[in-house]
Amino acid sequence: MAILALDFGGSAIKYGVWTEDGMAQKSSIPLPETWERMLQKLASIKKQFEEQFEIEGIAVSVPGAVDQKNDQILGTTAISYIHQRKFTQELSQHFSGLPVHMENDANCAALSEIWQGEAKETNNSLFLVFGTGVGGAIISNRRIHIGKHFFGGEFGYMFLNEEKTFSELASIVLLTKRYEQMTGNSVDGPTLFALAEKGDHLADALLTEFFRYAARGIYNLIVSFDPDKIILGGAISKNQRFVEEVNNEIKKLKARSGATALMSEVAASRFGNEANLIGAVYNYLLNEER
Repeated sequence: MAILALDFGGSAIKYGVWTEDGMAQKSSIPLPETWERMLQKLASIKKQFEEQFEIEGIAVSVPGAVDQKNDQILGTTAISYIHQRKFTQELSQHFSGLPVHMENDANCAALSEIWQGEAKETNNSLFLVFGTGVGGAIISNRRIHIGKHFFGGEFGYMFLNEEKTFSELASIVLLTKRYEQMTGNSVDGPTLFALAEKGDHLADALLTEFFRYAARGIYNLIVSFDPDKIILGGAISKNQRFVEEVNNEIKKLKARSGATALMSEVAASRFGNEANLIGAVYNYLLNEER
């Protein structure tokens, strides 16, 4: 068994081949500018893998709201050409009728945790991704809750104060831009954490504010859903200070509100950059079983 796994991102397509031994030969290509060019690139990748593996299907992670019934990717994303078309049908036709199954990228990351990660032993969990904004997924009875309008897990749209949303207040990308605006120095997330560690008071103050808003959003979700577990994704989830500070802030909020009986564990995701690919494979397997 071999499944070609694809993860469409705003600047690149990650890919790998899934076998009984796990995900192998992971790599990426810059995002092609057109649908036709993308098909050519994927055909080349598939041909390369077919020298070693018998590809039985294609598993895809995509941005946007995925309408499985109508085979469409709704909303707007950085990849304009994946919209307004029968996505999996067209991919399947291009690849000689191979089965193709797709799912939203955050949902794929959550599915990887259900299958082999932090949510493997739980029934009801919430998955949050911190990056440019805040996205995520609701896991109910080990299934992704999509919602009537495909907005299940779009936590970033919640308002955390009178003016700004969860995505605006708990975005590590926006946080680094604020630091740059205030100092003139360009930084990324790891650099901002390193500066705080070295005693940069502005970096530390911005991160402290970030932790508080991240914790407030997660706390609101905990008291709303009472999940078994909260799983944090995105590159920042590997930062131990982030996980510890968020847990500490949530404890303070529970103490203030009296919701101390809610004992949902908050943990970092297991798979990092592989999560979308692994979750796409699990989504593929689930759909093939139906």
